[in-house]
Amino acid sequence: MAAKTPKIAVAGFHHETNTFAPSKTPYEEFVKDDGWPGLVEGEAVIDALAPLNLGLGGFINASRAKQWQLLPILWCNAEPFAHVTEDAYERIAGKIVDQIGEIYNDSVSSSLDGIYLCMHGAMVAEHSDDGEGELLSRLRAVVGTALPIVVSLDLHANLTPRMFELADGLTIFRTYPHVDMAETGERAFELLEHMITHSSRPAKSYHQVPFLIPLPSQDTGSSPCREVYEQVAALPQEQAEVLSVDFACGFPPADIPECGASVVSYALSQNAADQAAKSILNTVVEAEQLFVADILTADEAVKKAMTVAAESASAEMQALPVVIADIQDNPGAGGSGDTTGLLAALVNNNARNAVLACIWDPVSAASCVAAGRGSELALSLGGNNGPEGVVPFEADFRVEEVTDGRFVCHGPMMKGTEVKIGPTVLLSVKSDNCDVQVIVSSERTQCLDQGFLRLVGIEPVNKSIICVKSTVHFRNDFESISSHILLAACPGANPCNLEEINYTKLRSSVRLPRSATS
Repeated sequence: MAAKTPKIAVAGFHHETNTFAPSKTPYEEFVKDDGWPGLVEGEAVIDALAPLNLGLGGFINASRAKQWQLLPILWCNAEPFAHVTEDAYERIAGKIVDQIGEIYNDSVSSSLDGIYLCMHGAMVAEHSDDGEGELLSRLRAVVGTALPIVVSLDLHANLTPRMFELADGLTIFRTYPHVDMAETGERAFELLEHMITHSSRPAKSYHQVPFLIPLPSQDTGSSPCREVYEQVAALPQEQAEVLSVDFACGFPPADIPECGASVVSYALSQNAADQAAKSILNTVVEAEQLFVADILTADEAVKKAMTVAAESASAEMQALPVVIADIQDNPGAGGSGDTTGLLAALVNNNARNAVLACIWDPVSAASCVAAGRGSELALSLGGNNGPEGVVPFEADFRVEEVTDGRFVCHGPMMKGTEVKIGPTVLLSVKSDNCDVQVIVSSERTQCLDQGFLRLVGIEPVNKSIICVKSTVHFRNDFESISSHILLAACPGANPCNLEEINYTKLRSSVRLPRSATS
């Protein structure tokens, strides 16, 4: 008799919640079609997600290779900001739970073999500090404990004990920038396939790291994360009983009890699972003093970039650009994307051949579109949503380029994805003393691909200084064309110095990292 074809319900619900961000995240943000697809339902999920570097995309393609039957519910994502509204959470989570419940209880479809969820792991709703754990709890209330549930998560997941207990398998991104999202979905498929093939659940182990890890220090291309993730990937290859090991660095700008890093493992025996998780935990703890980053002020970063550019010019060599990351106003971590501290530093220090991407200001973008290419106008740019002390940048500008804000990414993280950031313009600051340009978008967006510059006619390698509103993701496409990368701490909603965060809910068993000098 032919083997039964597994039937799997799949869904995705993504949000990385910065509880310190200025605005909450309503339902409309999940419907929006921007860098990732807007909310898709039913069979449209398969067509929309299969080509993309996302967890569900990887799971879909792995399932197709084995001819599994997928029952897609929905997939959605919203740009990181503050709490998901109760209305948004209930509408989306409610639909996922209700539809899976209908499939599970349908006498015709009662042969459901498992559930796969593509989630982030750091979702905070207005009424729940643990968005993913709450969704898993509701699903378990419907399908019980017999049906296996596997989940893929972001590297920045604040993995809670509730999530660990309720899921039978968790796989987590191992790269930041996240170039392995689809691979993580494939690994989730492999875990679920093992459970279905062997009609059993693996032993599992979970440990929380006793300190928080700042976002800039989570770069997996640098020490100590590089070595930690090399060990994570090697363990299942070296130890036959170990099925999977993963390390979540956590998402620090979340004032919840379970904020922080953690390790999870799955194995054929409890001892193997425990030993694998503990070996990664010990490596992380031993490296505590190395989880630091060299962060400059805006003025320091701009002056250093100008010095490097000047030295290259004096040597009469074609130098690669210096990239400055505006790490604390990163829309990809809940920043407003409209603070102006780094722009002011460029102008005040008379930077030359410099560009900043991007400032979110739909009003200014609309004014420039109406004025047209080549127009000159006074603007009060940005500064509308940042923390206290952030102000608009007032100056005269020339409109150099006007676009519809649509382009396709070519960097490894989002390759092939069409980005839609609304009417977008390139402006030059009118000044005889500096040569500074700024890209202004109508949608809040993290600059993580060279396509953001090419959109407005700039070839990135021709710039001396490129400033990006991003913390680490920009490295996936800009690192290869940069001579230096500098991290600048301007005011923003994504504080990277954890001592500046006013935590009120953090559990007593986790601490701020101890620096090498403390």
